[in-house]
Amino acid sequence: MKNNSVKYLMLFLAVIFVFGATNAFALSLTTTYVGGNGQDGNMFSITALNTVTITGFDNNLEPPSGNYLIYYKVGTYQGSQANVGDWTLAGTANGVVSAGLGLPTHIPITMNVTIPAGQTYSFYITTDGTSNGVDYTDGTTEGAVYIQDSNIQILEGLGVDYPFGNGGNFFSPRVWNGTVYYDLAAATATPVPTLNEWGMIAFIALAGLASVYYLRRRKAAV
Repeated sequence: MKNNSVKYLMLFLAVIFVFGATNAFALSLTTTYVGGNGQDGNMFSITALNTVTITGFDNNLEPPSGNYLIYYKVGTYQGSQANVGDWTLAGTANGVVSAGLGLPTHIPITMNVTIPAGQTYSFYITTDGTSNGVDYTDGTTEGAVYIQDSNIQILEGLGVDYPFGNGGNFFSPRVWNGTVYYDLAAATATPVPTLNEWGMIAFIALAGLASVYYLRRRKAAV
C-alpha cells in the first residue's frame, strides 16, 4: 500500500508538470465559414483589446489548391487598398490544398505580428492570381466589428481582385471567412505568474511534500 501511494502521488505530480508546461496562451477566434461569395483575396482589420501576437490563419479556400500570399500593415487598410508599398509581405505558400468550401484550411505561413493593445492592424490574404480564390460572406457595414472575444475584434472588410484591386476592383462590405490564431505570451509585463509558472510552483511544492511523506513513511516502517 505504501508503494502504491507513492506511485499515485508521483503520477499526480507528473500530470501537474505536463499541464503546467503547456502553452496556455495559444488562442483563436473564428468568424464564419458559410461563404456565399468570393474573390481573389480579402482585406480585413483586427483591433487588439489586449496586446496579442498573430501567429497564423485558417481560411475558407476554394478547391482544389492554390498559391497564397499574406500581407499586413499597421492601421486600417483604408487609403492603402491599392498601394502595395504600404504593406509588408508576411510570406507565401504554394500548392495549398483546400479542405473544401465551408471548411477551415490552414495557410502554412508563419506569422509573428504583434498588435499592441488599442491598435488596429490590417491583413490581406490573397491568391497569386493563378489559382481559385477565397470564399467570404457579404457583410453589413465595412469596418464594423463582426466578432470579438476578450482580446481581439475582427472587422468587416473588402473583397479584392488580385493584385491590390487590379485597378480598382474592390467589393464592400465583405466578411473574411477564417480563424485567427494568436498568442498572449508577451501580452503584459505583470508579475502575476503565468500558467507555466504556476505549474512549476505546484510541481516543486508537491514534490517537496512527496519527499517529506516518503521519508516519514520510511521512518515509521523502521
